[in-house]
Amino acid sequence: MDTTFDFRLMHLDGPLSQHVQAVWSASVSSCSQPVNKPLFSDGASGAFIILKGEVTYEQGIYQQGIHWVSVQKQAQFITMSPELLMLGFRFQPGISKEHFSVFRQSEATKNSEKQEVTANQQGIKGLISRLSEAAQTDQLTVLCQWLQQHLKSDVIENGLTHFIRHIDHKAELKGIEQQLPLSLRQIERQFKSQIGFTPKYYQRLMRIRAAIQLIKQNPSANLVDLAIEAGFSDQAHMNREFRQLARMTPKEYQATKKV
Repeated sequence: MDTTFDFRLMHLDGPLSQHVQAVWSASVSSCSQPVNKPLFSDGASGAFIILKGEVTYEQGIYQQGIHWVSVQKQAQFITMSPELLMLGFRFQPGISKEHFSVFRQSEATKNSEKQEVTANQQGIKGLISRLSEAAQTDQLTVLCQWLQQHLKSDVIENGLTHFIRHIDHKAELKGIEQQLPLSLRQIERQFKSQIGFTPKYYQRLMRIRAAIQLIKQNPSANLVDLAIEAGFSDQAHMNREFRQLARMTPKEYQATKKV
């Protein structure tokens, strides 16, 4: 067991899960070397909240505060400093911070808008203060409570979010289209404008995520069988997709889980 790095993930349910899929925390001990980890794309955006230490991500260095992670088309790597303590959350695909007034950082021109932006900034600063004061074992609960309090939104399930809820890595897109009021062409346009790529590309990411989950469950699994179970045509297909989207091979990822 790695005692230098601790990662905790909490998947959400209830009303909040319509907007946020999971919250998480990560910490690195003071006696550790910097820790480098891949962040695999799932078609969603999110944020990480640094309470202590710093991280290097996409060639930028980030310290205390809230930092936004946009939708990525392939895996990115994050390097975490010794004594790091941070938390974060992931929106559901198709949901972004722009849906929620508490996260909007646009310049306001009217007095009422200025007051709203100021209140929002205080809300985020208040979150960081509450997290810093809470015991580490309670911080994920504090984060969930804050999200439940502030993510009061007019976001409703539209054709895109309904489509995303029903798609999986093996689904036939035309079969899902028949259940929706929108055509596949309209869904594709919404995908590109709100997420940044097509539904088929999203399914490619989902197959990678399915394979990663299977490897986590059984690090010694036969990769030929695993490829078929994850929805790839064969192992060679899975290897190509991993290199392009996960920026490593399945065998390389499997080796990290065996350790």
